[in-house]
Amino acid sequence: MEKVRCMGCMEEYDGEFEICPYCGYIRGTEAREAYHIAPGSRIHRRYIIGRVLGFGGFGITYLGYDTDLEMKVAIKEYMPSEFSTRRPTETKVTVYTGEKEEQFQAGLTNLINEGKRLAKFQQEPDIVHIFDCFQENNTAYIVMEYLEGETLKERIEKEGRLPLETALPIILTVLRALEKVHEEGIIHRDIAPDNIYLLKDGGVKICDFGSSRYATTKYSKSLSVMIKPGYAPEEQYCSRGDQGPWTDVYAAAATFYKMLTGVTPEDAMERKAKDTLKKPSKMGVKIPKNIETAIMNALNVKICDRTQSAAEFAKELHAENVIERQATEDKPEIPKIPWWVIAIAGTLGAAIIAVIVLLTTGVISLDVSFLDMESRIEKNQVRTPNLLNEYVEDAQKKCDDIGLQMRVAENKKYDDVIPADKILEQSPAIREMQIMETGSEIVVTICGGVETVTVPKVVDKNWEDAVKELEKAGFTVALKEEASQKAPGTVVSQSQEAETKIKKGSEILLVISLGEEGRDSSVETEMPDVVGMAYQEAEELLGERSLYLEMEEVYSDTIPEGIIISQEEEAGAVLYEGDSVKVVVSAGKEMVEIPDVETKMLEDAIEELEALGLEWSTVEEYNSSYAAGQVISQDLKSTVGGKAHMVEKGTEVVLTVSKGRAPASTQSRQQTPAATRQTRPAETPAPQTRPAETPAPQTRPAETPAPQTQPAETPAPQTQPAETPAPQTQPAETPASETVNAPYGGQGAGIQDFIMNNGNVGAN
Repeated sequence: MEKVRCMGCMEEYDGEFEICPYCGYIRGTEAREAYHIAPGSRIHRRYIIGRVLGFGGFGITYLGYDTDLEMKVAIKEYMPSEFSTRRPTETKVTVYTGEKEEQFQAGLTNLINEGKRLAKFQQEPDIVHIFDCFQENNTAYIVMEYLEGETLKERIEKEGRLPLETALPIILTVLRALEKVHEEGIIHRDIAPDNIYLLKDGGVKICDFGSSRYATTKYSKSLSVMIKPGYAPEEQYCSRGDQGPWTDVYAAAATFYKMLTGVTPEDAMERKAKDTLKKPSKMGVKIPKNIETAIMNALNVKICDRTQSAAEFAKELHAENVIERQATEDKPEIPKIPWWVIAIAGTLGAAIIAVIVLLTTGVISLDVSFLDMESRIEKNQVRTPNLLNEYVEDAQKKCDDIGLQMRVAENKKYDDVIPADKILEQSPAIREMQIMETGSEIVVTICGGVETVTVPKVVDKNWEDAVKELEKAGFTVALKEEASQKAPGTVVSQSQEAETKIKKGSEILLVISLGEEGRDSSVETEMPDVVGMAYQEAEELLGERSLYLEMEEVYSDTIPEGIIISQEEEAGAVLYEGDSVKVVVSAGKEMVEIPDVETKMLEDAIEELEALGLEWSTVEEYNSSYAAGQVISQDLKSTVGGKAHMVEKGTEVVLTVSKGRAPASTQSRQQTPAATRQTRPAETPAPQTRPAETPAPQTRPAETPAPQTQPAETPAPQTQPAETPAPQTQPAETPASETVNAPYGGQGAGIQDFIMNNGNVGAN
């Protein structure tokens, strides 16, 4: 039965059912509101939209599923209802015209910029992790981790007041997270119980970095919707209020107050007129004096009287003695103005009025262009664009639009946060007010995603050989022993399936056989004929005779994988219970893993393919983003469905290779894709044909630079491959084998020594 994915919880279940057995969601349920994206829709090629998790005046949050990383996510869509809407059954957002369009675009830009800045906090356990940020459907989206648990607001509604021993660790975690974001110049502006998440595992995360403020720019007339009464300090009520870390401190203190008392503090503007806020102790809360004083200091209405930073607030919560900050009173002084100042002011006033009249009538004019920062950029200069986290095609368009050239650097780099195929680095880097000459080049490095390695098959191998093979591949190993029918010291099972690709450095648990009890070495038994049998079948047969089986694998083009080719002991030989018999087993045809050679220079890609015994051919096309001779793509990918792409030796890999930027007289690749992609080595001059097909091509691209350089076709600005800086080399080129055998002292070390040195993860 075909599996279907539930749009209510993103779990898979049998398609014969209409109701999800995990969450009860009914298949085919329509979107909650007409302007929500329909469940099951796909955006940005990889994200499936599920049910709505929440929505408000400035956006919608959906449950989503990342088909590339195969995990649940939360997807926040920017859609301020005051400035935009969506027609039923459509995904594209309709933005209102005029001033509202300006406000929408300003908010969208703020959202994207801050989303990218927040993406750097992937190592912070107390901040919701941002995975992706992009524009589509005429709006913007932020993809973040899906949190399982409940909001602090839900906990308070369920339990009422929280005891101090519960509330204090929560607020200290919030302050620790705020301290991190404040260091990067980011202000949350929306700390409140509904934006603090309590995870099922006991963790605490702050989320929703004030999405409401993205649409509320300096132009907005809707300031009332950007604050939460009781949690927002007075400066948030003003479009040009002096906001800073102290703004989040007030909101955090109000949240702590709510946890302890069950009551939301009075609105800041009401307190400004008349402050009647009661201390928690006056409301029946048992609380130490120092903690109460710290809360009230952070809740002072005026910024100058308030605790200034998250770190200072946390410090006061831990301090034994805290000095209470007294609220200052407004006593404006009206100084006496000397007569001569009044006289001068009158004269200046008359002069100013005269100038205004002359300007208005056009008699004189005033050049104020020097005030405009943009005027400092000359006509042949542009700001350095931010290309990070963009796909190559989108980044190239950005550069084309402002007259810059872009080139993809050799070799990808890996990153645990930035998705594969997006831009990870750029040179020159984006900096405030940095400018570039038009026609200049930006070099970008493509992200290869999380660095993964292929899990080798080590079941039935000797444990020492298995450990060496796994560590050489880049994994860490843990061992566990248990009784088994397999020969003592043989790998019974491995925690990760062979040929799957998982993160480099992951731990793999091997279960090692202790053998089977009850075998009497004085009892004779007879060796059966197992040649031609499947290994597992022969293992069961020998097990019935209290014998162990050990294997050696060899490749064979004729004998299927897993079939025994020969046996060490002849059939009928007399053996004793507990003896081990060695057999030679077919590993089938020798298979090799397709490597990822995209972005590499052709000569390097060919060398890598030929070293594995793979054939190759090329298709050439003009491409503005890749240097001449650089591999743009390959028809056989290195990973398929999360597993290594294994093929027989001799398999051909077709490489699409760049001819560099198209000459002015030639149409671009985007305009004539079909015509340029049909050229293959067999149809073109000999230098493109792979070595195996004809003697002439034995001269590889590296030895015959002329076919790759093409000076007549490639404009001078295109930098040749040799100019790519050496630092682009990926870390993965460092041999993993340098650490082999490090955990255990040489060949003679035993399994017990290994377990003692590495930590046994399971009991015998």
